[in-house]
Amino acid sequence: MTSRHSQRFEAPRLRLSLLCAGLAWAALAAPSSAQSTAGETVKSVPSGDAPTDFGPRRAATPQPPSTFPRLANGRPDFTGVWFAGIKDLVSVMDDKLDVPLTPEYQAVRQRRIKAMADGAPLPDYVSTCQAFGMPRLMSYGIFEFVARPQQIWVISEVLHEVRRIYVDGKKHGEFQEKSFNGVSSAHWEGDVLVVETGNLRAGYMSMTGAPHSDRMHVTERIRMINRDAIENEITITDPVALLHPWTIMQQYERKPGDFEISEYNCLENYRSGGGTVPSPDSDPGAMLPRSASSDNQDQGGK
Repeated sequence: MTSRHSQRFEAPRLRLSLLCAGLAWAALAAPSSAQSTAGETVKSVPSGDAPTDFGPRRAATPQPPSTFPRLANGRPDFTGVWFAGIKDLVSVMDDKLDVPLTPEYQAVRQRRIKAMADGAPLPDYVSTCQAFGMPRLMSYGIFEFVARPQQIWVISEVLHEVRRIYVDGKKHGEFQEKSFNGVSSAHWEGDVLVVETGNLRAGYMSMTGAPHSDRMHVTERIRMINRDAIENEITITDPVALLHPWTIMQQYERKPGDFEISEYNCLENYRSGGGTVPSPDSDPGAMLPRSASSDNQDQGGK
């Protein structure tokens, strides 16, 4: 018997299954009931202009800050399960989207787009069940915010990803290796949580292969619109991969109070979905430009 949870979220969970099975390349291009709840725009704008909302969720009506749930310290409390939509940060069909990539990095993206069009998509860190990484983690699927005075945790339903945002004013990550999610430290500007994320490993912003280097930096301005809607303005800077900073907008809608986040085992569903378990040789990083790694630069590589 189908539960109320599975009925309400059948489309998002189906998309997540197809994604980790390596089939979401086509699935994300198809319309769904979840996608039809809001109009989508797929045109980016330069930083400094009004950022584009990549949806999709229901439209959110602003409410007075006095209606927001609050932590003991008076800051907005983001705790809860949220839906970011089922459209990737830069989706498969957004091949004409103006991501301000440098020519070297644009060539990598075009190669991946062509491979998709030819029916032979190249491996991706999500399709190989590794990680969404930043900022892609904040643009797809279902995740949970656990807000505390000194840390905010983002727990994704997919790939067992946990992101920690430190709000304690201390320095973090000094001795950590570069990682998919990097190191995130934040401060409050009134009711806006400003998050700075660095220490990121080279990778892709999306499965269309918009690549980035390990010098990418992500700035988020997260604010509550009403008690059931959050807005996240994301600005990406990368002196190697981007011609100029790129700003996009993401919104999240709160799921009902009885909704519980569940575990999604990517490799298990990869097998059950009829896919082939990724081999160690199918490394998405192998096609990144050498300049993506600062280690290569230190060694005089181009």
